[in-house]
Amino acid sequence: MTTRRTNQRSLILAPALGVALAMLCAASFSGCLVSFDGYELADAGGTGGTATGGHAGSESGAGGTNSAGMAGSFAVAGTSNGGGATNGGGGATNGGGGATNGGGGATNGGGGATNGGGGATNGGGGATNGGGGATNGGGGATNGGGGAANGGGGATAGSGGSAGNPATCPTPLHGAILVEIPKPGGGIFCIDRTEVTNADYAQFLASSPSTASQSAVCTANADFVPAADATSCTQYDPTNKPKVPVACVDWCDAKAFCAWAGKRLCGKIGGGTNAPADFANATKSEWFTACSHVGAYKFPYGALGDTYDAAACVGADHGALRPTAVPTASCQGGYDGVFDLSGNVSEWEDSCAASTGLSDQCLYRGGSYLDLDTGTTPTLLCNSGSAATPKSATKARSTRDKEIGFRCCADP
Repeated sequence: MTTRRTNQRSLILAPALGVALAMLCAASFSGCLVSFDGYELADAGGTGGTATGGHAGSESGAGGTNSAGMAGSFAVAGTSNGGGATNGGGGATNGGGGATNGGGGATNGGGGATNGGGGATNGGGGATNGGGGATNGGGGATNGGGGAANGGGGATAGSGGSAGNPATCPTPLHGAILVEIPKPGGGIFCIDRTEVTNADYAQFLASSPSTASQSAVCTANADFVPAADATSCTQYDPTNKPKVPVACVDWCDAKAFCAWAGKRLCGKIGGGTNAPADFANATKSEWFTACSHVGAYKFPYGALGDTYDAAACVGADHGALRPTAVPTASCQGGYDGVFDLSGNVSEWEDSCAASTGLSDQCLYRGGSYLDLDTGTTPTLLCNSGSAATPKSATKARSTRDKEIGFRCCADP
């Protein structure tokens, strides 16, 4: 099986700190929440302190660089009050990282969704990103958890905030959970963990969505029901195939589902329609950025993404006669927690050549269970073409094809 890229947010905990955390978890029912499906929940924020000092650097203080879900559990050793190994990023009792209440404390510290570990502005170790800060959480790379400028605890570490997850992807109304994808230049956007399934789509139809709310280009789209026939579109069966990706839905159907789910059809980074010419631009296309790990991989699966693995994803070499249930464990990437960006079903993108109506040509991405790594476009590569030559694959906005489904994106 292909080696996958190690999650960039993993932490290496020293044995002494592991013992300290275990003791503190045992003493509190409110601390040490469990991670589910890739979301690591932070503890409740506590009372900040005013201690200074601490170890400068991107991994100092409450939790390490960009630790979006594990904000503020430990601090790097420094002076007694500034990032101390036992009590973390600021005073022993109340400091920005203190063992009891501080921004990163084992019991109540670091990473409250609202003000965690000293507040989004001045919290628990750094004026900008410290102690569960809204952007980078748990010791942001610049000033977090004992950063050189403001020390372990921040100059005016404020009061702690609400319990929650400092990861900034929203909780979706419906459908798959969202996974954080770094934006080139900073920040994140969010993408569905899997393709939208038959069960997800059945819930959408059960809500009796109105076609009247569609955008102008979709006003001629009469309904949202997947196409069905005896030979081609046969896989929509939410009762017997609930986890199989929905297919035989057109671009307008996909757009409407994502809006209902509290998301949007993946398009341009930052929102809106991505220009078709930018389909392989990792600074523009959300879908391509997620699949290619910001342009680093030809295929989505792991650090060996330049090498085609016929068994990794559900393409023609896989031997599947139709789409299979998601997620496909061996088809993970370009970021951990995202599955089936290559194969299974292709995916509509909010990237169309015109805005006139149902005849507009729109991009679909990733190849399907009937595609290979080379040859006729689309392929299983992130760039839709060959390793050397990116190519865009398009169909009319009104197309309902057995090989095309979709997933959704969102902003923080």
